[in-house]
Amino acid sequence: MLSRFFRVTLICLLFPVIALSFLVPGPVSAVSSPNSTTILEVAVFRNIKEIGDQLYYVRYDINYGSEPLEPASDIFQLVIYDSLGTTVLYSRDVNYYQHNIISIYLTAAQALIWDSNYKLRLQGKIGAFLSLIEDINMDTWTLNGPDYHEEVDIESFIVDQATRLETDWGITLLNTYTQLNSTGSIVFNDGIPGLGVYYPSLYETSTSIPETTFTNWTKAYVSTLGAHEGTPLHNTMIALGGFIGVTGDWMAFWLTLMAAFVLGGIVYTFSGSSAASLTFAFFVLPAAVWLGLGTALFNLMAILLIVLAIGFGIVFILARFA
Repeated sequence: MLSRFFRVTLICLLFPVIALSFLVPGPVSAVSSPNSTTILEVAVFRNIKEIGDQLYYVRYDINYGSEPLEPASDIFQLVIYDSLGTTVLYSRDVNYYQHNIISIYLTAAQALIWDSNYKLRLQGKIGAFLSLIEDINMDTWTLNGPDYHEEVDIESFIVDQATRLETDWGITLLNTYTQLNSTGSIVFNDGIPGLGVYYPSLYETSTSIPETTFTNWTKAYVSTLGAHEGTPLHNTMIALGGFIGVTGDWMAFWLTLMAAFVLGGIVYTFSGSSAASLTFAFFVLPAAVWLGLGTALFNLMAILLIVLAIGFGIVFILARFA
């Protein structure tokens, strides 16, 4: 009677797995790439908030015909690299797609060597795209002498940038006195946090602007991008699946199935018990769900538990009438 229970249990376990293999959808990419990614203009200023601090300003265009549903801050970032373009120094999430502005502020303690050939890179985040391609979902700008400016130039530079955005957007950002109006204030406060605190004359109105704490982005932040993009292991499944042309959930399903067979085989080799082998193999699935390998694995686990419950009920009833 016990062997019959394990045969029924094995059938109940395998049937949903086989059925699910026909229901898993075809491959899709993580996020579609834009038509182009371009850094249009760069400027670096110093001595803004304190002596020796630096502001790295970028006007860019992440050109999408149809923008992704995901916020731009989840997909793209501005990164400052060393002169070789290999070591991440600082980074910040991009606020918007299309033609817009972004900046990174460094305190005097964080400031980099002035007038050096650092690289600014506007790029997709880790796991957002299957690969990064220059001018498509990534663009690199090497800083040089003309990009570096003193603090005294910043106000006229901001007015010039607002004029360029006005021309492209067809929206008024400046008043007749070449000050940022309410719309322009929002645009430049997003792109350069705290600008109104130190340059109130740039603004049409400056009644009461609270002190702004600058967010300083470090290499440690780049290392924790997984927390902003979803479960790191699930992103790994997406990347691995991309190599063979399947979705992240499909990849997670096959790896979980392989792990269950391997673990079950090991347990059976040492114990000779089919019951122990099946038990250990089954618990690979909740472990994979807990680790977050794939969102569809939770549904599979729920189906298996329901089928097991029905199978146990059938065997229990048959035992009573045998």
